[in-house]
Amino acid sequence: MIKFSSKRTQQHLTRVYATLAGGILTSISFFILNQFIQIPVAIYVILMFASLVFDLYNCCCSRNKNEKLRYVSYVFYAIGLGGGFGAATYSMTLAQRESYYQMCLSALLMTGLTFFSFSIFAILTQKRLAIYIGSMVLSLILAIISLFVFNVMAEIVIGIMIAVSYVIFDTQTMIHRAENGVYDTLYDAYMLFVDFAKLFIKFLELMQKKEKEKEKEKEKKKEKN
Repeated sequence: MIKFSSKRTQQHLTRVYATLAGGILTSISFFILNQFIQIPVAIYVILMFASLVFDLYNCCCSRNKNEKLRYVSYVFYAIGLGGGFGAATYSMTLAQRESYYQMCLSALLMTGLTFFSFSIFAILTQKRLAIYIGSMVLSLILAIISLFVFNVMAEIVIGIMIAVSYVIFDTQTMIHRAENGVYDTLYDAYMLFVDFAKLFIKFLELMQKKEKEKEKEKEKKKEKN
């Protein structure tokens, strides 16, 4: 049983994860849309830039946060992210596209499983302070270690571990803020969405690395024969 100090915290988490799911589905939708309609990459770059500008304006220039503008910024980010990954297929051959789709699907499934497993762990744990500090320290240690690692596969694995630590850290931060009366659904959903995207990119890099290794092995076998 998940226990929080108030029902409002539970309701807040429900809204956050519903908003997060909406962002993920929007990204996936525009990834798929790119396979039927080739939208210029510049459009997605503009949307991502507009999202950044909106966020900076709300944080630095606006005394009263414009909720509609914030939702637009969130949607723009989701569209730009998903569309950007979809646009990567424009210059690919049919065989390369099929391989890329498989890697994206595998990376998405692995990301979803990893993200929600560690999110549930972060929500269920009673030792919030220890997990909060531990995830922060772990991410810093792994970031330092990555500076001295020159093996590509090891770097990717460390990157995945750092991304996971951020999932735990941001989940704990969200719960802590909610328990203290700070209910900012869009901010929390945005942070978790960024964590999800980082984790997806790292898993996709892992898939691509494995694919390259398989191709190298095939080439070696051909040379031997």
